[in-house]
Amino acid sequence: MMTVDVSDFQHQLMPLDTPCVTEIEAHQLAWDYLEHGARSVQTIFDDADDDWLPIWVLVQRDHVLAVASTVDKYAQVAYVAALVRIAFQTKQVPDVLAVGALVSSWLTRVEDVGRERIDQLMQAGSLPGAEERREILLMTSTGAARTWAFSADIGRDGVRPPTLGQFEALPNAGQELAGAMVDPIVKAFRRVEL
Repeated sequence: MMTVDVSDFQHQLMPLDTPCVTEIEAHQLAWDYLEHGARSVQTIFDDADDDWLPIWVLVQRDHVLAVASTVDKYAQVAYVAALVRIAFQTKQVPDVLAVGALVSSWLTRVEDVGRERIDQLMQAGSLPGAEERREILLMTSTGAARTWAFSADIGRDGVRPPTLGQFEALPNAGQELAGAMVDPIVKAFRRVEL
């Protein structure tokens, strides 16, 4: 099990004007906070190599807790999953309804290259280095019932600061998703020990 130091993380607690009641409301709040944050950060970029740092939001009934860090992304997801488990185990902390995450990543889409090419790349183990891949900002929101995922293309020309496209739902939005940035959060919601 990975250990993390709480001092490596910044936290911001934001009260909600109206209590969040349902998981769908929590997902919508997570998306709104993350997309607004991504677009706000883009406005301060001044270098072609600027990038978005990962950010996490835990949506509870009365507030949103934003969590950010520059530590390894795997340490970040372990820390956020621990926060979710603590929320469910501690009566003083309200249950978490959804956890949103915003991370830059690379994506190769089946609709761009075809199923056969995806299968070739996965068999070769070279998907991360594939020339067909796109740089994206991935936004997920995980709750007890499902994980939703959206992506926006990151545009780079090597001269100007990066630009961010429109967020679009990934084809499997609302279905079961898996991966290193989602699995620990899903397990925490299902109260499964890591």
